[in-house]
Amino acid sequence: MFKGSKVISPAEGEEWTIDHDLVIDYIASLDDVIGDEYAQAHGQGRITLITEEKTEDTAEE
Repeated sequence: MFKGSKVISPAEGEEWTIDHDLVIDYIASLDDVIGDEYAQAHGQGRITLITEEKTEDTAEE
């Protein structure tokens, strides 16, 4: 999925940010209040799980 994606690295002398740190910072920016839009355990329906098996025509290289 990310093959060939550009890696964004921090400026010289800065530390890498880890993904969980981004989530923590985002929640802190919301005054540590997670809104009702996140109350659904299965999300908002923007991301779905594909349950079909891949065929040779759709398999990634």
